[in-house]
Amino acid sequence: MTFHLIDLISQVHAVENFLVNSSEAEILQWLNTKGELKTLEYQFSGFSTVYLFCSYFELNSNIDFGCAFFLKNRQFIFLGDHFTFRPTKRKYWQDYKKSKNEQN
Repeated sequence: MTFHLIDLISQVHAVENFLVNSSEAEILQWLNTKGELKTLEYQFSGFSTVYLFCSYFELNSNIDFGCAFFLKNRQFIFLGDHFTFRPTKRKYWQDYKKSKNEQN
């Protein structure tokens, strides 16, 4: 099955579902085939390894995205300016249907 990765942060739940039975090493190996994956050179003692990732789509466009993350129990935890975060998993179709029903 082909998985087109454009933006890791917005697609993180789909990526985790796609790689549900993969080890951390397999997740990193898969990401490496989807873009540029680097290990952050400076690491803090006792903390997880931090990775920098930019998809091939982002590398070949004028969009300068990319993200920093670490893995915790095979889940992606992203790093912001002074915080860590995980995007909220939304049920878009159910939210859409609910809003349509409320309008009627």
